[in-house]
Amino acid sequence: MERCQARIAKLLAATDVPIYVVKRDIANYFPSVDHGLLLGQLAELIEPGDYLFRLLEERVHFSCETGGMRLYAERGIAFGTPVACFFANLYLTPLDRRLDAVPELRYFRYADDLLLLASSRETIEAAMAHFNEALNERRLASKESHEQNLLVSRRGASVANFAASSHIRHLGLEFCANGGVRLSRDKCRKICNVFRGAFRRKKAKLGRIHDPRKRAEFAIAVARKALEQSVRNVAIVDYYLKHVSDEGQLGLLDRWLAEEVLSIAFQSGHRKSHFQRMPFRSLRAMGLPSLVHRRRQIRHGQIAAPFFVWKNYQNRKSSRETAARLHPQTTDTTAFSPSPEAVANQASQEELVGERSHLSRGLIEVCKSEDLHTLH
Repeated sequence: MERCQARIAKLLAATDVPIYVVKRDIANYFPSVDHGLLLGQLAELIEPGDYLFRLLEERVHFSCETGGMRLYAERGIAFGTPVACFFANLYLTPLDRRLDAVPELRYFRYADDLLLLASSRETIEAAMAHFNEALNERRLASKESHEQNLLVSRRGASVANFAASSHIRHLGLEFCANGGVRLSRDKCRKICNVFRGAFRRKKAKLGRIHDPRKRAEFAIAVARKALEQSVRNVAIVDYYLKHVSDEGQLGLLDRWLAEEVLSIAFQSGHRKSHFQRMPFRSLRAMGLPSLVHRRRQIRHGQIAAPFFVWKNYQNRKSSRETAARLHPQTTDTTAFSPSPEAVANQASQEELVGERSHLSRGLIEVCKSEDLHTLH
């Protein structure tokens, strides 16, 4: 998905001409997958008599229990199972191939979320025709409420059936016509809610602190812990920070966080006058985190990617659950000494504390394999 995001931004930055954009989302995708068509695709990859095919067939015709009765599904994919992502992508492979064959079309797919870009109206209309035909063949339908036909340009031009727009909203990011990348409005709220939730969980303890400065210091410590030590929050925030290029927007989020801390410290809401009593410089000296600074650290490789944070968390969790215990008669402890790598990791990394949740495993995006070229 990260490669997909980078290519969209690169494509928009490399051209000055308007780009036709079609966004489509498949309605009720996972429950709508036809088992017969899916098994036919699996039979092209694996011999039907093979044991692996029989195992996959059992996963296709998955069972469920309703009202004490065991039922077998006639359509759909068991969402959340390890093999669901494979089935979902395999089922749309014919659609990918048809759109990939359209000349001069730039096509991106993430699960059932599709984005089509072209510099000519003829190309985009041909792609839409192929898309509709492929969906009918797959016995699927487009979600009408999510359909968008846009003409993205820096000058705001529009044509029939294509609304003028200066940006594309895709997978939580806004890709601007000049190549810039911003957070969408709901993702800004999501980041704010990371801190709001952390403050809410510590509301009782904050209420017992009477000195405003000490309240500010404690609120800042809570904000830092939410941003840097919770596996789930690291995954959410750092993923978006890695792709966003608009530091002005992140600066506004930094200001909001400072005002939120001051509103907790002085218990009187968001007011600009609070900065006269406790300047922003003082908050930063207390350790107030900055999304602008964190983005720069991520881009320069000074902060580990969320995947490695998650892996470290999983390793620590696994080692806690399967810890070896010495037999009472055992005196030689060298056999149980950790490896040098484990010692180094333990010394260099802080303990991850927070929600015991896993990073969601995203589906594989499908896009053209060749390098993107400037649209003319």
